[in-house]
Amino acid sequence: MKLFWRSQRCQWENYVNDAHHDLSGVDEQIFSLLSPYQCAFEGDSRREKVLNAIIKRACVDNHPDIARLRNRLDDWDNYTDGIQPSSKQISVSFRQQLGERMREDVLELMRQRQCHARKQGFGSYPELVLWSEDLALKPVHALLSVKIATSLPVAASLAKNYGITWSSWFNILNSIGYQSDFAGSTSLVLNVLKQLGFNSLSSTISVVVKDQPIAGFAGIITVPDDIRILISPITGLHQELALYHELGHAIAHAMNRETGIFKTWTSAYDEAMAVVFERIAAWIVLDDEQKKAAQDLWLLEETRCATSALFEMELWEHPQAAEDLYLQHYRAWDIETLPAGVWAADSFRSIDPIYIHNYVIAAEVADITIEFLKHKFGDNFTEWGQWLAENYYAEGRGRTLEGKVTAVGGLACLAHIGEM
Repeated sequence: MKLFWRSQRCQWENYVNDAHHDLSGVDEQIFSLLSPYQCAFEGDSRREKVLNAIIKRACVDNHPDIARLRNRLDDWDNYTDGIQPSSKQISVSFRQQLGERMREDVLELMRQRQCHARKQGFGSYPELVLWSEDLALKPVHALLSVKIATSLPVAASLAKNYGITWSSWFNILNSIGYQSDFAGSTSLVLNVLKQLGFNSLSSTISVVVKDQPIAGFAGIITVPDDIRILISPITGLHQELALYHELGHAIAHAMNRETGIFKTWTSAYDEAMAVVFERIAAWIVLDDEQKKAAQDLWLLEETRCATSALFEMELWEHPQAAEDLYLQHYRAWDIETLPAGVWAADSFRSIDPIYIHNYVIAAEVADITIEFLKHKFGDNFTEWGQWLAENYYAEGRGRTLEGKVTAVGGLACLAHIGEM
């Protein structure tokens, strides 16, 4: 746990302070500590299952060869000699050149992850990741396929109406909804916390506003007493929703009453709590016009994430066909696309693999949760907050996400099929 929290702090300092901590040393220590215990916890208790998941995942992700290559890919300075971006906005040409330089390292990282996952007894690295998160490949793939089948025609039409291309995606998203020179992050946070009865968290969660490339980041330094949010200055609806998203991460950890390994988290749970809170905050504070704009943003982003996740799943099966697969999935939107070489510069292909599907799962969890809360409590948002605290947050990783959403109707894609 000390090594885990050290890595969390180093990640925060890398993002916020440009610290350039090399996390390979921590990764190697975690690997050395856990690898002797690969077969030590095979019982049916929740604690043993979580320990087993952490250990088996760490024996792949923290393997020294894998960690060094991942950390190399996480620092663009290793690949950008002579191709610096021409402006604050990273150009398509820059991303293409960067992707071409990173390609072989990304493929090698995938090869190594696949090899070590199979040594753990899994058919593939994606199977290992999903198993460790209390998920299974088939139902997750089915959810993504249904999302594309039902949402892509509407999302693609919406993208055309807004004039979105793949190169302008986030610039256009930032123009949807209200535009303002400044909206204070602190006042927005305090307002939502008050509405839900979470006032006491204002002393636990700190917000850093910094003009930086990513939309936002939640730094979980220690649970529950040091949780931080990094956010860009808020000048539009998309950025305000990003603030509520990061606040959702922060609140879920701040209200975790568990100890030890149950203070850790799966990505599926983490993103579900962020998206649930983002949409609750939007429901509480936005007017009808901005709610409609938020719905457009969510539809576009959910469908983009489903596209990315399906591409990734096929990529693991056919890595040498990466460019063809990329064009196949992204051209389905029928909007101006990017050169296929950019795929390797996407952090979800190397730094955060088998992750982006979580946003699609999270959206489904958010929809059924909010409908449940509306029906049960109406507009009594303090009751909403109390229910979330007791049913979603308190037990941390002590209970699965599948177990938690049973109370609001359950979700088929969370059904964990089979055990090791």
